[in-house]
Amino acid sequence: MRVTLEALVERVRGRLPVGVTEAELEGFVALRRPELERLLAAAGFVRRLSVTWFASGTNHPGEVRGWAAVGIPSAPASSELDPPM
Repeated sequence: MRVTLEALVERVRGRLPVGVTEAELEGFVALRRPELERLLAAAGFVRRLSVTWFASGTNHPGEVRGWAAVGIPSAPASSELDPPM
């Protein structure tokens, strides 16, 4: 089964997590498109790999929400977090 990034973004857009706007989703995808396309391929839509991957050092609230919106675990650097995070 092949899934395009556009199809995945449409699915996420249809049920955005609380606090995530469409503009944030679009900005996140625009910034991370090559990485997201690589992850789709690695996740088994092209072939199955058993790789654990997470977005290390993700500190901006929009990035954390963006990764969460597409189902990728993130790993904020706790020394870099401010009180709202």
